[in-house]
Order: sequence, then C-alpha cells, then structure tokens
Amino acid sequence: MGLANRGWRPRPGGIYDLAFSIDGADPIGVTAEAINSTHVSIRLADSINLFNHFRRGSELRVASTRSVFTFNLVDSSAMLAQLHDCVRRHTQPATVANLSGGKQRPGPPTRDPVADPVLQAEAAVLLANVMAAANVSGYSMGAPEEAAKIGGHAFWTAPSALGTLLIIPHRRIDDREIPGFVTGVNASGCKGAFMSASLPVADTRTIRVTTTCQRPGEALSTSYYFGVPRPRGGIYLFTTRTTRDGGREDVERADDLIRQATYRTVN
Repeated sequence: MGLANRGWRPRPGGIYDLAFSIDGADPIGVTAEAINSTHVSIRLADSINLFNHFRRGSELRVASTRSVFTFNLVDSSAMLAQLHDCVRRHTQPATVANLSGGKQRPGPPTRDPVADPVLQAEAAVLLANVMAAANVSGYSMGAPEEAAKIGGHAFWTAPSALGTLLIIPHRRIDDREIPGFVTGVNASGCKGAFMSASLPVADTRTIRVTTTCQRPGEALSTSYYFGVPRPRGGIYLFTTRTTRDGGREDVERADDLIRQATYRTVN
C-alpha cells in the first residue's frame, strides 16, 4: 500500500510505525518505509480478508505517533480488480528471501510501554473512531507525547472533560488485579482526600471503576474508567475525567457516550 500526503515530511528511507483502520474496524499495526518526503510504502499481510476489506471499504484511517489521516476508498473495488489482473498477468510469486535480500529486519528495541509508537498508533486510530461515534461536543485529539505524560497511549480533551486510552497488552479483562491497579495509581497521585468504587457491569467482559480526589483548595476531581477486551489480546482501558471547568455531570455524560460508542466500535 502506498500513501501520499503533501503535509508529510518523512525522512527518505526512514522506517515508521503506523496503524490503520478501514471503516472503523479494529486497528492493524504496520511498518511504513518513506519513499520520499511525501510518500510512504507499507507492506501488507497476504490476506484475502484484508484485500476484501479494502475493496468494500469507504474510509481508511491511518495514524502515526503524531496525527491521524483519512483517505477515501471510493471506487477502490474497480481499481483493486484491475490491479489484481495486472499483477497476475505480469508477475510471478516472489519469495520472502527475494523481497528482503535474504536478510531479516532486526526487531525494534525495547521501549517504554506508554511511549511505544506501535501502541500509540493503534490507540490513536481506535480513539479517533470511538470519539467520532460518541458525539462528544467540542473535543479535539491530543498528541501522544501529552498522552504519555498522563499515563495513556492516546488522549482527547474538551472544555469540561478529558480522556485517555491505555492499551494493556498482556493482561486479561477478568484479571482481578486490574481494578486495584487503577485505584492504586490514582491514589498515589492524589495529595488529598481520595475515594474509589467499582461500578456495576452487565457482564464479566467489562470493568468499571470511579475515583475522586479532593486536593486542598481545589475543586473535586472525578475520573471514570472502563476496560474492554482487546481483540488481539489484552485490554483497552478508557479514562474520562473532569477538567478545572467541568463537573461530575459533565464527565458522567462523556463517559456514557464513549462507553456506548466503544461497545459499537470494538469488535
């Protein structure tokens, strides 16, 4: 897959971690190589299902560590059919060794989990899909660097609330330690009166926690957390919290909208 954007400025030959989603489906992590200052090339899996998703899709969203870009897939069905015929007529199947020169690209170095660009890109695509479906008024997406500062892989902000998405790749949704982990992190950051509670859920595939912090001389800060299973393993943990200009009703409303949108978006 080749992508071009005049606003990009990648370093030719550079390797970048991205994630993409078709029509709001689960994000897929990929590696892109910059062909020049405006074009990147992405090697996709040899998958009939993925081919059909592109053929039938309407919108492609691609996320880097800094931005989310949208591409129109209208008429992709006819284009892909012609491309398929062209490839079939003029090429022979190539082996992996031929494509890579017999060498394997070394794996990425160990990263801080919150600063992992692969997870940041996946979270950015998913959160953009969820927020588009949630209809939260006046929100904007933030940079992953800012999300990392507040413990997330992606985040959004609005006048009366803000929220994050944290991907926990190696934990199960039924892990009994997760609510305690959420509560403990918030308690350690609250320099005042702290309260927490688990909220009722409809099934065991969802977790919900709320916390409040009353710092001396400041307004009450309220946070809502809910987690759902990540299809490829792990947990998507969403946080919605009040800002200085928001109240409990604002964050409750935003949390409800985002939860309902997440149930519709995450397969």
